[in-house]
Amino acid sequence: MAKIKKTKKTTLTVEVEYNPRKTDPEGLACAMDRLLETVLSTPGIMDEYGNPAIREFFVAKETETEAALKVAGLALTLPADSDRTVGRKIQLPCYGITVTLARENGVEEPGSGSIVSDLREHKTAANRQYNAAIDGLESLILAHACAGVDVESPAYVEGIETAVDAIANRTIP
Repeated sequence: MAKIKKTKKTTLTVEVEYNPRKTDPEGLACAMDRLLETVLSTPGIMDEYGNPAIREFFVAKETETEAALKVAGLALTLPADSDRTVGRKIQLPCYGITVTLARENGVEEPGSGSIVSDLREHKTAANRQYNAAIDGLESLILAHACAGVDVESPAYVEGIETAVDAIANRTIP
């Protein structure tokens, strides 16, 4: 008779204080994803914890946050400059790349946002260089979008495709 592996699921909440002039909640979630991905790529790092499956970070909907604060008997207090809204979502026609801009560059405050794509390969030793190069490429695309570069132009998209091909040719065995 085979043993049935019992698993449990939990949700952890991380409260982060940040400077809204430098980043936004989506950008922080993206940074936490990258940080966790880097840590978890270390062989054996989670062995003593049974190698739990850890999913990506996300920003809780404001209504969930408000509900949690209400249960805790706290009031939602927004910073004075919290009237920012997500500027726009850019979906590029390659590799599932989606850039979400919280704001574009301004005179007083830098642009910020987050990026997701289908470019990463499974976490293996053989793919480590490839995934690191993809992280760099995604960071560059996000920086350009935040700075106001037209990342949707056909020439820019072609440049992304060429860069991905070059990364794959140089890093995948």
